[in-house]
Amino acid sequence: MLITGRYPSYWKENGAQARVVLEGKPRASRLSDPLAPPRKILSFLATCAPGLEAVVAAELQAPAIRAANVAIAESGGAVFFSGTWIVAFNAILWLRCGSRVMHLIASANLPWADAIGIDPVYQFVRYAVHWKRFLASNDDGHKRFRSFSVECRVRDCTRRSVSLYAPRKANAAINDALDLEFNPDVLEPHLKEPAEVPLFLLIHKDKARLYRDMSSDLGERSYKEVLDKTSLPGEIAAGVLTLAGWNYAVPGFGEINRNAPTVLLDPMCGCGTLLVEAALMSSNTAPGLLCKSWPFTDWHDFDEELWQECRARASAAMLAVPSSHKFLGNDRDQKVISACARAAERAGVAHLLQLSSQDFVQYEPPTRPSLVVVNPPWESKERTTTLVPTFSELGRFLRRHCRETDAYVLSGSRLLASNMRLKADVNWPIKIQGLHFRLCHYYILPKKRKDQAAPQGT
Repeated sequence: MLITGRYPSYWKENGAQARVVLEGKPRASRLSDPLAPPRKILSFLATCAPGLEAVVAAELQAPAIRAANVAIAESGGAVFFSGTWIVAFNAILWLRCGSRVMHLIASANLPWADAIGIDPVYQFVRYAVHWKRFLASNDDGHKRFRSFSVECRVRDCTRRSVSLYAPRKANAAINDALDLEFNPDVLEPHLKEPAEVPLFLLIHKDKARLYRDMSSDLGERSYKEVLDKTSLPGEIAAGVLTLAGWNYAVPGFGEINRNAPTVLLDPMCGCGTLLVEAALMSSNTAPGLLCKSWPFTDWHDFDEELWQECRARASAAMLAVPSSHKFLGNDRDQKVISACARAAERAGVAHLLQLSSQDFVQYEPPTRPSLVVVNPPWESKERTTTLVPTFSELGRFLRRHCRETDAYVLSGSRLLASNMRLKADVNWPIKIQGLHFRLCHYYILPKKRKDQAAPQGT
C-alpha cells in the first residue's frame, strides 16, 4: 500500500487490509464512534493474567454481563468481546477475574512494506481518532487538554524494534495532532497523575489496535491493605476460586470436585484476599461496587445516567449468604489477621469470616472443610530450600484435618509441591506478576480403617 499526501483523513479497517483515505482534513475514525448511542455495538478488550483467559471469557458470557463475540486473544492475556455501553459498564462492575476493561477506538493493519519515509505506528495513532474530541476539556471555563498516557504491548511483529519505539511514536503522534488541531494559545495537556485518558496500544502480528482504558486495575480492590508483596491481587484470587468451583455465577469450573463447596478453608490466609473474594461471590456482590473512582467517569462521552442505572441493578442483585456457607481463615501473624479482619469489614463481609491466629501446624478447623484453597509463601531461588518444611507440614495438615476434601494449592515450584506427598489430579498454569505458578487440585482420600480387610487377590 502506498501512502501519499500530507494529512491522511482516517484509518479504517477494510477486510483483511487497512487503507488510508487520502487528502482532506483529518477526521475522527468511524471504526468505533466514541459518541455512540447506548445501544450501538462497540468492541472491547478485557485483559487478565495469562492462564485465566478461559475464566474471563466465561465471566463475560455469564448472565451478569452477556457480552457477545467473546474470543480469547491469540497473543494471550486478553479476551475480545463486543456489546453496548451497558455491556461495558456491567463488565466493569461484575468482572472478577479480569485486570482491565478497554474500549477499542481504532484498528488497522500496519503496512510495513509500503512505509517509505513514514512510520506506520505514528501514522496510525496520529489519525486514529479526532484527538480534539477525545482530549479537549473546558472545566470551569478553562480550556485545556485532558492528560493522557500510552501503554504499548507488542507481540510477534514483523519489525522487532517496534516494541522499543512504539510508546515514543504514539506519544509524539498525539502531541502533533493537538498542535495541529488547536490554536497556539491553547494550553498543553494538563499534567495529572494518573492520566485522565489512559490509552493502550496493542500490536500483534502487524495488527494495531488502540484502546482507551476504562477501568485501570480492576484487581486493586478498595478493601485491600498492601502489607506483603506476595498478597494475591483481587482478580487472581477470584480466578483461583472460580477454577476451584466456588463461583456459582460462572458454571463450567470445579467439575473435578467430589464435594459441593460450602465450607471454605484457607489455613495460611494472610491478608484474606481469597476469603473476602469468596464471601463476595457468595453474596453476589459486584466487585466494581467497591471501587470509588474510574477513569471513564470524567470523559467527554460519559453517560452518567446509564452508569448509575447499571450500578443500581448491581446493588439490587446482592443476596444473603446461605447459612451453609462458611469461611475459615488462619494465619500465624496476628497483625496480618487484624489486616484481614479490617479488609473484610471494608468489604462488608466481616460477619461471615471465622478467623484464627496460630501456626497452621497447630490449627484445628472448627468445621471440616469441603474446599481448601491456599496460597503458601511465594518462593524464590534463595527461599526454595527454606520452604520445604512448610510444604511438608501443609501436606500433613491436609491429611490430618481435610480428609475427603478438595484442595487447591497455588505454587511456583514443582519441587516444593512434591514435598506435600500428594498427587495432583489437574493443574492450571497461571502467570502472576511475571512469575510462573501452577494451581494444583488434590483430592484428600479418606483415612483407611485399621480393621479394613486387605484386598483380595484375583
